[in-house]
Amino acid sequence: SGGILEAFGRLFRNRIKMYVYPMSREAFDHYFAQRGVEPAEYGKYTDDIITADNLRVVPKQQALFEYLKQTGLIRPIKHYSKNLMNIHSSEVRAKMQAGDDTWKESVPPDAARCIEQRHLFDLK
Repeated sequence: SGGILEAFGRLFRNRIKMYVYPMSREAFDHYFAQRGVEPAEYGKYTDDIITADNLRVVPKQQALFEYLKQTGLIRPIKHYSKNLMNIHSSEVRAKMQAGDDTWKESVPPDAARCIEQRHLFDLK
């Protein structure tokens, strides 16, 4: 129960890097609406695409988020497919765990190959 600093310390202790795939603002708003979070709680975005570069987190954690980006531990994915920006990772994981092979259509081909080869996310 050490909180967010302990959690991030564990996540990044071996210099793990987190790559953040862009998300359309529409999908971003929908994701939060499904969880009962009002847009006013996370701020109004003017960009059509939400990336690690323009993502805002709660104010008391923004400095930590900026530090993780500046040190390269959180990195935005720059080359992406706009077709994949309306898909959320939880939906993809649910398909994987259900044995539904259509999850492969929701991720870049190289990512699908890596996930299959390494049997990640409890892939059936």
